[in-house]
Amino acid sequence: MNKRRRHLGFTLNESNVYYSRAELLLFRHIPKNGSKVTTSDLASRIHGKARHGRVRIVSALNSLMYKTRVNREPFRIRKDARNGPHPIGIWLERK
Repeated sequence: MNKRRRHLGFTLNESNVYYSRAELLLFRHIPKNGSKVTTSDLASRIHGKARHGRVRIVSALNSLMYKTRVNREPFRIRKDARNGPHPIGIWLERK
């Protein structure tokens, strides 16, 4: 990883993989008590009325889930199975 990219990243602990600003913003909006939030709710909170807000949320969510797994964080980010055009439920699960 080059120095500029590493400088722009964030870590939650001493980890090898850095989180992007979009991933950190998404992580801040996921409830820490384990309750579900949908991709539509997150898109409206983060992107307002952006046209493809849910698509941005889902792609950032997938990379955030991967990075938390690689970094062996003390929690897991879980999501419901995709169900066509319906919003996906997201929640935080402690290990």
